[in-house]
Amino acid sequence: MSKAPPVEAQPEVHIEHWVVARVGPDCIGQKFFALVGIPVESGRMRMSTDVQSYDRAERTAVTLSGRVYRLVGDERLSDPHPDTWPMVRQYCRNHGIPHELVDLASLDELAAAVPAPEVPTAAWRH
Repeated sequence: MSKAPPVEAQPEVHIEHWVVARVGPDCIGQKFFALVGIPVESGRMRMSTDVQSYDRAERTAVTLSGRVYRLVGDERLSDPHPDTWPMVRQYCRNHGIPHELVDLASLDELAAAVPAPEVPTAAWRH
């Protein structure tokens, strides 16, 4: 598990062994989706910031940080990588979110909840 480098140093990440995490609503009522997986470039588990848009055709998600995540391989919803939940718990600890407020969601659910990149809109997080 690792802390991500600055977006300027790593604007795009190819992520494998990935799942979609649905977070919230937290104590102030916010909810969002994030990606949890292993960047091919580092080989160490990571959880993204809030997904702001998802492009089905390109299999890319743009997060709140501005980073682009390209999904490699298949979603692991029914068989998450063993480091998925430890990463979620670490993320929750670091961000003051009870880990009980996180569950796994399907890619279809993410795609239905966040806009495609060409659609100008406010962030899904609310």
